[in-house]
Amino acid sequence: MGYINKNIKGNQGSSQILYEAANSNTTIESLSIANIHNYNTAKVNLFIFRRPTTSTTEKFYIIKNLSILVGTTVILDASDVGYNTKEHTLYIELKEKISEVDIKLTIT
Repeated sequence: MGYINKNIKGNQGSSQILYEAANSNTTIESLSIANIHNYNTAKVNLFIFRRPTTSTTEKFYIIKNLSILVGTTVILDASDVGYNTKEHTLYIELKEKISEVDIKLTIT
């Protein structure tokens, strides 16, 4: 079991990679998103993006426009965030410029 911890600061409309597609059988066991900003609600999109194998790309939302209150943590388990890690990359997007979250991914 391994862990990936990241701090993400708001940059409206900018997506950041949380977990890159790999050529191994990796499973995301859980994902936590903690709003650590002092006074702003974090508005979060979480999505997977498939590596282009043709001229089209595929984007699938796991969470869209979720508001996470100050001091609140959202925890997703494998049934919420499970996807094919060989073909898809996991992204997060903060919808507000003034926001900050801590991320913890648990992987096996």
